[in-house]
Amino acid sequence: WGRFAALVDDEPDERVRHRMARRLFGALAGRTVGPAEEWLRSPDPVLRSTGLRIVGAAGVQLPRDDVRRALADPATSRAASYAAGMSGHPALAQIVRDPTLDDDVRRSARWWLERGPRVVV
Repeated sequence: WGRFAALVDDEPDERVRHRMARRLFGALAGRTVGPAEEWLRSPDPVLRSTGLRIVGAAGVQLPRDDVRRALADPATSRAASYAAGMSGHPALAQIVRDPTLDDDVRRSARWWLERGPRVVV
């Protein structure tokens, strides 16, 4: 997976790079790779979103400030909601009550609180 992620990082065509990153997320099935965590700091919102989804699906709880920053960014808010929900992030209860966040973000956090995080068997 690390080699595939390196191919994503090295791909000069943005459109192809984005498609490759999304495919990596679908192929990992609940595992994380180092490059995904590096993508969290990428200037590219598609790579940041993919990184959020990968680490969330793996159950990794990101630092609270990183989650809040990603939730406040329209380019990454959906992916951040997914990451917080899948990982069962302890900030979900605060997100639900935060009037500074978008209504969709708060509704998503409420949904995750009601349904629970990812299923691990």
